Amino acid sequence: MAHRNRGWLAHISLQYIWDWSGLGLSIARSIILAHGGELTLSNRKPVGLRAEIRLPPAA
Repeated sequence: MAHRNRGWLAHISLQYIWDWSGLGLSIARSIILAHGGELTLSNRKPVGLRAEIRLPPAA
């Protein structure tokens, strides 16, 4: 389970500087949290990732 927590980190490496990959979950989480929501990640078997976004109703 601990490895899922690393998904929130903005990974910086030479590869990511060139193609900007690896920042998506971190950016998405920041936007969702700024709007009062939450982003939950879970494993999908046999492979994959499920991302669930919950946002409060619009005012």
